[in-house]
Parts: sequence; C-alpha cells; structure tokens
Amino acid sequence: MPGGGGGEKTEKATPKKRRDEREQGNVLRSQDMSVALLLISTVFVFKLLIGNMGHGIMDVFYEFLPGADIGNETLTVLSAMQFFQRLLLDVALIISPLLAFTMLAGVVVNLLQTGFLFTTKTLKIKPEKINPISGAKRMFSSRAIVELIKSLGKIGIILAMTWDIIYNDLRRLPSLMGYRLPVALAMISEMLFNLAFRACAVLIVLALFDYLYQWWKFEKDLKMTKQEVKDEYKLTEGNPQVKGRIRQIQRQMGMLRMMSDVAQADVIITNPTHYAIALRYDNSKDSAPVILAKGKNYVAQKIKERAAEHGIITVENRPLAQALYKQCKIGQQIPLDLYQAVAEILVYVAKVKGGQS
Repeated sequence: MPGGGGGEKTEKATPKKRRDEREQGNVLRSQDMSVALLLISTVFVFKLLIGNMGHGIMDVFYEFLPGADIGNETLTVLSAMQFFQRLLLDVALIISPLLAFTMLAGVVVNLLQTGFLFTTKTLKIKPEKINPISGAKRMFSSRAIVELIKSLGKIGIILAMTWDIIYNDLRRLPSLMGYRLPVALAMISEMLFNLAFRACAVLIVLALFDYLYQWWKFEKDLKMTKQEVKDEYKLTEGNPQVKGRIRQIQRQMGMLRMMSDVAQADVIITNPTHYAIALRYDNSKDSAPVILAKGKNYVAQKIKERAAEHGIITVENRPLAQALYKQCKIGQQIPLDLYQAVAEILVYVAKVKGGQS
C-alpha cells in the first residue's frame, strides 16, 4: 500500500478526523431538509396568525380608503410620502411576528442539523475555489449532477401540483367577484394554504431522501486509508517504539529512586530468595511502618545487596514478605493486620542494634 495518505479509503473516520473536519466547517447538513422544515414551520405559524393578520390588514385597508383623513387633505408630494410611510409601517407591524418567527426558525433549523458551530475557516480564500479547471470539474461532478436532478425533480413535482390546484380551483375564481372582500380573501387564502401544505408534504419527502444522500456522501468523503489511521494513531498516541522506550526509562528511574531509598530502611524482610521488602519506621514522621522498596527475584537481590552496603539488618520471614509484597505499594504504610508481625521484627532489630552498640 502506498505510504502517507495513499491507498483506498476503506476505514471509517476517527473521532479526531471528525473533530478536525468540524473545526473546518465541514459538517453534515441537508439544504433541502433546512428549507423543508423552515417552510413547514412558517406555513403552520402563518396559518395560526392569518386571522389576526387578516383583520389587521383589512383595518389598514379601510383606514386608507378614499374618505379617510388623506382624502380630505390636499394631495402633495409630502403628504403622499407620509401616507405611504404610515401604510408601510402599519403593514410591517402586522407581519412582524411572522417575520420574527421565520428568522428564529431559520436559526433553530440549522442548529438542529449542525449544532452550535462558529468558525471563520470557511471564509478563507482557497486557490482551488477560483481555479477555472477545478470549477469546471465541480460543475460536471457526480454531486452536481445529483443536485441538478433533484432540483429538476422538485420543480416538476411542484409545478404539477400547482397546475392541479389551479385547474380545479380556477373555475371558482370568477365567482369570487360576487363575494364580500373578507370572504373572497378567506377563500383565496384557503386555496393558497392547500397548495402550500401539499408542497410541504412533497418537500419533506424529498428532504428525507436528500438527508440520507448527504449522510452517505458525508461519511464516504470522511473515510480514511489504513495508513492515515496508523499515522493519526502515531500522532495522537505516540509511536509504540518511542512509548516503550519512555516506559523503560521511567522504570529505570523509578528503580534508581527506590534503591536510593533503601539506605533509609530500618530492616529488610525477605522470603529469603524471591522477595525483599525494605521497611522504615520513624515515630517522629510515621504513624506506622512505611514500605520504602520492594522487589521480586532480580530486584529483590539488588535490594539485599544495597542493604548490605549500608549495614541494614535482613530478617527472613516468608509469609510476611509475601503478604507485604502483595498487599502494599511503595510509599504506603503497612496494613493494620500486619502490625503485630512487623512490630515483632522491629523489636528484634532494635535489640540487635542495641547489642551491637
């Protein structure tokens, strides 16, 4: 397999790869899903607000009909501008709840797909984006063809639905001339809502297919080669050989520190050949005897040699040596159930030292 990032991309993206792509602004997102959810929520809220909005618009309409204040004034350029300013302001206030909801829905819909993401890396100018050759390749890529087919399909379906509704309801339009304005507007809005809900149903179905396609394409683009996975592991976890060498050095340093501490021990308890435990008990520092060093086989032999260099007494006690080795860690005080056995050895050591002095 080729080195570096070469080879076939068969491996799923690692968590680090996904984090890096997200920081670059590359996230799973279906534009069709965003549009469909935004349109559905906006149409639904518009349906809820249409009654109040309709009454408000009718009030504005009646207010600015001839016969209102402006009708009794001399029409000038200034009065005309003031008239239209008041008209636009009143209409804006009426539709402002719908506009505010649409803006909020747009933010929420995108957050549902991508989560909170802020990055400026997508704004950077990339040479390949302005390269004509790269642009031509993108224009005729499989992704561009799929997007074109989807767009043509959506346009065709929506046009077919629109024609069906217009064909069925077109004959009703002349009869609306005989209705009062509020009734006619209500009937027209019902026709428009019927079209809108049908369009929403089609768009959500298309959006589901688009989301599945975008997910498949996103995962496919994120895939890595086996070499890329290995290189990333080495980068994040470290080269296994280097890590092994570091652990070896750490063990050697720990061994040197432990051996230097043996010189401070009061007694060495042995198995006699397999285990060696160095104990210290200083009643001015310790509330109980402390394990300074412990070892098995080769390390045990080194502990005994170090003890002999400093004239530290060695006591053989097989059960106690095995228990201390298995139950205690270096730097830890001995457990309560071993106090009696260790105390007897310390008393013996004190007697020996007293006899030597």
